[in-house]
Amino acid sequence: MSTVAGSHATAAGPLVYDPYAYGIHEDPYPTYARLRDEAPLYHNDERGFWALSRHTDVLAAFRDSDRFSNAEGVSIDPAASGPHAHRTMSFLAMDPPQHGRMRGLVSRAFTPRRVAAMEDRIRSLTVHHLTTKLLAHAWYWAWANPDERCKAFGQPARTADWVEETLRYDTSSQMLARVTKVDVALHGRVVPAGDRVLLLAGSANRDPRAFADPDRFDLDRDREAGIASFGVGRHFCLGASLARLEARVVLEELVARVHDYDIDAAGACRVHSVNVRGFETLPTTVVPR
Repeated sequence: MSTVAGSHATAAGPLVYDPYAYGIHEDPYPTYARLRDEAPLYHNDERGFWALSRHTDVLAAFRDSDRFSNAEGVSIDPAASGPHAHRTMSFLAMDPPQHGRMRGLVSRAFTPRRVAAMEDRIRSLTVHHLTTKLLAHAWYWAWANPDERCKAFGQPARTADWVEETLRYDTSSQMLARVTKVDVALHGRVVPAGDRVLLLAGSANRDPRAFADPDRFDLDRDREAGIASFGVGRHFCLGASLARLEARVVLEELVARVHDYDIDAAGACRVHSVNVRGFETLPTTVVPR
């Protein structure tokens, strides 16, 4: 079966999306392509949830707190969802106006001035760990963010299929859950009030309806149509500016100290998580300068 240009080619067969399945953790993108093409509003009868996979639908739901509620948390994991989710997830599991009040208190720690003031301390800690632990005693370590490594070292992408997969645009949070406050009609079906809906950010960010060449690694592509993540809507990530600062400092110090590197693809292992896609281990040999 062929799909919309720019998607992965997929095989025919029953369409099943299960965020607990190890196969989805390893490579969800063929399934995402089929969801966008065949079932943009998908229902999993066994686990009792709906899923939105197209970029337009996912971003619209992120911004629509009147119909899609955070009050039961952003995960379908029983340990982090339900009417008491706010006890473990704080204001991530709140709707307006409670969300705004709590966020206002926390946001005082993330003003541009306060974030900028952290740079010297972050750099000091980074240098300490690099010089006393990473480069002084070990040449075998786990790279936490493979998407940035080619840019950091000014090198072209390796040609191995496994490495090429890491260079497509990926998001660590593959999906975020909501609960419908009212009946919601989409794509000829109705999601009843009180049902769980998964917003598949990982699928939305590869949607050829929104992005030209959606599988190509492009650091500037979020300027085109908007990236589906915690950076959208009322729940945009408060720590994003701090995370960018930390990433910049770490990359600057790594580039200054590392001459070359090599990834042991056979030793890599994916995290098995309902929400997050990434590596549990990504063994890398580094050659210090």
